[in-house]
Amino acid sequence: MSKKLFVHVGTEKTGTTSIQDFVADHKKQLKKKGLTFLDAGTESNHHYWLAKALGFRFAPQPVDEKKEERALAECRAFMARHPQEDLLLTSEHFDFNPNPENIEAFVDFFRDYEVNVVLYLRDQISYCQSLYAEHIKWGGVLEFSDFINRTIKQGRYSYLKKYDLWEGLVDRVVVVDYNAKRKRLISAFLGAVGLAGVDMKNSESVFHSNPTPSIEFLEVVRLLNSVIPKVQRRQFYLDLLDLIKKEYPAYLKRTSPRLPLKFKAFFEEEFFNNRILANLIGKDESGFLRRDDEENDVFHEVVGGGNYEPLLRELIFK
Repeated sequence: MSKKLFVHVGTEKTGTTSIQDFVADHKKQLKKKGLTFLDAGTESNHHYWLAKALGFRFAPQPVDEKKEERALAECRAFMARHPQEDLLLTSEHFDFNPNPENIEAFVDFFRDYEVNVVLYLRDQISYCQSLYAEHIKWGGVLEFSDFINRTIKQGRYSYLKKYDLWEGLVDRVVVVDYNAKRKRLISAFLGAVGLAGVDMKNSESVFHSNPTPSIEFLEVVRLLNSVIPKVQRRQFYLDLLDLIKKEYPAYLKRTSPRLPLKFKAFFEEEFFNNRILANLIGKDESGFLRRDDEENDVFHEVVGGGNYEPLLRELIFK
């Protein structure tokens, strides 16, 4: 087996959109370097429909059988047209509920390739906080504690288990420490897909801007989401964000929610597992997935969304 497949599987909130934008903008250059983007089964520059078609989803995400079947057919046709080329895939959705069944289905679908997985990881605390902000931005209504419970059940933070799962079923897994590499995100990605040292002009200038406002602002959005129809929530958030930028810019200063103390033992166990993972992949465990503010205790007995009431009053009476 001489052909290689490189699949960037996320995780979310580790610069995935920036990497996908880079790949979309540099398909020709990447192909000249021997790596062909599999241009099928995609949406918004990533392999969303292919991932769903192969079973990477969280319940109760809906199934669209026609689009998923079309994604598989288009990918097969693309591979038939490029029978000798190394291929590149990217989608954080390949990290949505990976399990033996869907990984085996993935490996079987690409049975003619050596499968290399690229897994970006971010410290679990920052990841959790950032995921929660996305939850609200896209219309979510869960309080932080309930959100943490749900994402724990989904296995989002169990990096060692995910690594073991992929590593046991594919040919190779490369782990990239987002905390250490976020300023050189694209260089790290190129190294992970076998193109270390390749010069891509302005490659580090493609970063996708997805600013996270203050937790006070997000708490206002969460409360309002609960009384707004689902189909209107995303646009409501974007419109409200524009208003805040103009009228109340102080609420754009990023602040993160504190984690309830009851989750401290769970996350400390995952930090211990991070050290095991670091040793497995030959990384220095003392610096692996290290937060910038690691000296600060982010766990607190009483958790609130911040002093959101002043902003809420201003919006109501404006």
